[in-house]
Amino acid sequence: MKPFQKRESIAISVVVVAKEAGNVIQHLFSSLSDQGRKPDEVLLIIDRLDDNTLKVVGFPNSVRVVLSEEGGLGAARNKGLIKAEGDYVVFIDADSCADSGLLKSIEKFFLENPNVVAQAGPIVNVRSFEEIDKIKSRLQLLRKKWRKVDSVIFWPTNNFSVKRDVALSVGGFKKDIHYAGEDMLFCNELKKACHKIAFNPEALLYHMYYGHRGGMLRRQIRSVKGNAEIMIRTKSSRILFTPLTHIGLIFLSLLGMVILANPMYGIFALLSVFHRFYRAYVDAKEPTNYMPLTITLLEKIPLVYVSYFMFILWAPILWLKTHARNEIKKGRFRCWPCLRKSQNP
Repeated sequence: MKPFQKRESIAISVVVVAKEAGNVIQHLFSSLSDQGRKPDEVLLIIDRLDDNTLKVVGFPNSVRVVLSEEGGLGAARNKGLIKAEGDYVVFIDADSCADSGLLKSIEKFFLENPNVVAQAGPIVNVRSFEEIDKIKSRLQLLRKKWRKVDSVIFWPTNNFSVKRDVALSVGGFKKDIHYAGEDMLFCNELKKACHKIAFNPEALLYHMYYGHRGGMLRRQIRSVKGNAEIMIRTKSSRILFTPLTHIGLIFLSLLGMVILANPMYGIFALLSVFHRFYRAYVDAKEPTNYMPLTITLLEKIPLVYVSYFMFILWAPILWLKTHARNEIKKGRFRCWPCLRKSQNP
């Protein structure tokens, strides 16, 4: 095996998947224009030519618009991988703002660690882009925590960089993941291929976190559908464990207090609630993904219980739809949901 040779520079392609992001993406383009190390190219992936993202004035000269004919985040990210011309691809969400040293730190990390094929960077969630200047003073303490993190098992593609040919060699992103979770499956494929996802504490990104209940509910619904899709695709029942446990505790508590008239059964509900508060606190203090505690508590309690109930309902529905779609492709069923058997041999 040939030893890795040090290089002086690499070509970096930034891939941004956008959908109706005209009201926020100008902040990302502005931050990319202000980089100390400019991107070699920026690929904007959209699925419709009438997307309002294209109406934004002030695109950097390096932006190249690419149309993704297939729906879904996985297909769009794959389009970016295929069309990118750089050695490394940096995935950034449209509702984000890059720190001025983001690309320089990514390039430096890859050059100093030539055996690393993928790296993740810290994400700081903000409720408005105007909030960035106000919280910069708080980041010093977080930076000390970030430096203690060596690698991650999974990282969202909001701040994720990968060597292009390695990403293509593991099959890219799953195109048939329609809701969320294509990044989780991609990280799993990297891990199966014995690649480590290194953590770069200097690759800082700010992400617009929509801290209102409507936005949080939509995010929870999308997460529920994505988890159900991952569970069905990977045939993993572990994803069912958490929602079933919490719903079971709540059910036992209500059954005991209402049907059996014994208030002592309320302890089952308290166990679930205390656990959720603990998880919310851990999530808020997660050193590599900064989020205000108040927002975390609001999203995790009680919206997380809504997601648990939705998951229990949505998972079997999605399984039936997926199963029926596969059966139709095989010619065994003529239609769905009636699931009548085809008369064709």
